[in-house]
Amino acid sequence: MKYIFLKELKLSRRSLIIWSAIMLLTAMFGMAEFYSLRNNLDVLMNAVSGMPRIVCIAFGTDSIPVNTPLGCYATMYYYFGIIAYCFAVYTGVYIIARDERFKTSEFLYTKPFSRNSIITAKMLVAALNIIVMAVVTVVGSLVFLVPLFPEANLANDAVITTVGMFLTMLVFLAVGLFSATASKSYGQALLNAFITLILCYAVSFIIEYTKIVNLEFITPIRWFNVKSVTDNGISILYVLLAAAITAVGVWRALKCYEKRDLHV
Repeated sequence: MKYIFLKELKLSRRSLIIWSAIMLLTAMFGMAEFYSLRNNLDVLMNAVSGMPRIVCIAFGTDSIPVNTPLGCYATMYYYFGIIAYCFAVYTGVYIIARDERFKTSEFLYTKPFSRNSIITAKMLVAALNIIVMAVVTVVGSLVFLVPLFPEANLANDAVITTVGMFLTMLVFLAVGLFSATASKSYGQALLNAFITLILCYAVSFIIEYTKIVNLEFITPIRWFNVKSVTDNGISILYVLLAAAITAVGVWRALKCYEKRDLHV
């Protein structure tokens, strides 16, 4: 399994670098956006207040007023989340379905490794990629955003909210893994996984717009948002829910992969 793990790690390196670069560039963009306004955030608030509320929700500026340092961070966290969750879904699908897509299944499965060992190694590499992306995210926040507001002490908020983001990424990684093993093709797997992600965001927008907080458990997007985490900390209930869904998704992916007819 070590051979497969190292091979998969090498094959996923380029993708991880590209997505990490996108995350850091987004953090840099946020720094450039807020740098000139950091001492006059009311100007930004006036611009946002003139937008329809649904637009504010779509751009991540509704939950916390953007004329506060935490509101600025929450806006960027929203964009970080989009990148991170797309990466998690993509990684889950790509790392499993890659061999069928590039017609290398026949080469891989003639090696003296069980199918279970192969998919386990792939899942471990995928989990490692998620960890790296979470680290890149918090580093981007601490380097580019937190120093803009030294009086706000955003460092602790950045760390704890990224922990929540990491847990949500694991959920979407499991979605991608299960989709890759349950779907007939790479394209179908990617489509199914991203439709699930889009539906989660759609439900999140509806909850944000209607303020029906009792339904937040429906979508992982709402479990660890900046407002709830900074106000109340990370909910143990949602941690357990994220762990349960991730475990079920991984288990189902293993079961589906054992029975899957591989296209070589």
